[in-house]
Amino acid sequence: MTRVLSWALVAAFLPAAAEAPVPAIERLDPPSQGFYAKRLAVRGIPILAHADVSDAALGEAARRLERLLGRAPAIAANLAALGAELHVIGKDQAVTDLPEYRHMKGKPFEGTQTMDERGRGYGGIHSSCGEENLLRLPSDRWKDHRDICSHEFAHGIFGYGLDRALRERVEAQWRRAMAAGKWPGAYAATHPHEYFAELTMWYVGSRGDYGTLDPTPSPGARWLAGYDPEGYALLDAIYAGRLAPGRTEVEDLAARPADEEGRVKSLGGQPATEMIFLNRTGAMLRLFWLDFEGRRKGYGAVPPGGVASESTCAAHAWLVEREDGAVVGIYVAGRAVGRVVVAER
Repeated sequence: MTRVLSWALVAAFLPAAAEAPVPAIERLDPPSQGFYAKRLAVRGIPILAHADVSDAALGEAARRLERLLGRAPAIAANLAALGAELHVIGKDQAVTDLPEYRHMKGKPFEGTQTMDERGRGYGGIHSSCGEENLLRLPSDRWKDHRDICSHEFAHGIFGYGLDRALRERVEAQWRRAMAAGKWPGAYAATHPHEYFAELTMWYVGSRGDYGTLDPTPSPGARWLAGYDPEGYALLDAIYAGRLAPGRTEVEDLAARPADEEGRVKSLGGQPATEMIFLNRTGAMLRLFWLDFEGRRKGYGAVPPGGVASESTCAAHAWLVEREDGAVVGIYVAGRAVGRVVVAER
């Protein structure tokens, strides 16, 4: 019987020449946000780093993004449309040296741990990972050099590259795997988001958390396909482009003036959508939902250089305010994903 192996199982045997060439690195002068001085893009998604980060690290990050997105153009297009980025943390830098996390330096993040103590990379529409992990340096806190870049970027894929239907398929598969007793004590068991990110690590040839699995798993897609064949098959279909998400429609929202506050209110009975707020200033921004009576309801803040996303509905109104109390504008969601970009005055 002829057995057809997925790309993930044979990719490791392809010659290096089969890989896409690494794009040229652009030097940013002045640095973006006063920090990011190097930039390259993979399928429309910027990879950014400080001048101190080696070109080799950016090149390796580009290779890993191409590996994830090279056969999934619909995912790449959705991520690019929403403004996804990958930020490389320098080997001698802290996570909270990145502009979007500076406000968290020295502050509790998870329990008593600070953000720097908790991790060396975080996922989201702006994902991050460490130079030392990309280059497998001795200073990497993961001595087996497991692929943290792919893990964190997979969170961005799950949240922003997939559509609702595909996310629900991953969630359903996670529930089936849990019901079958898969992944005992492992990070993959904690949540569908982590299930997708952890399995992605195995899919690309690395490995995630072992938990209490016995015998000890092996790295790579072959072990994953044997242990969790349904989970493997779903990831393979997604990353191979056979299961493609619908196109994410994005609308850049125009600000309505501050003096309309009190007259603008959210309307009910509308379809669900998302709002993305990108802070391109050097100061914190505060977010408020204007309820069905037009009253403010606080929804946290967007740090300098950071991004926030909120689940909402079409015809819901949002207000953005600067730290000094000045209203940037009021933004009313449409049916497409609404994007709000706030720049310096």
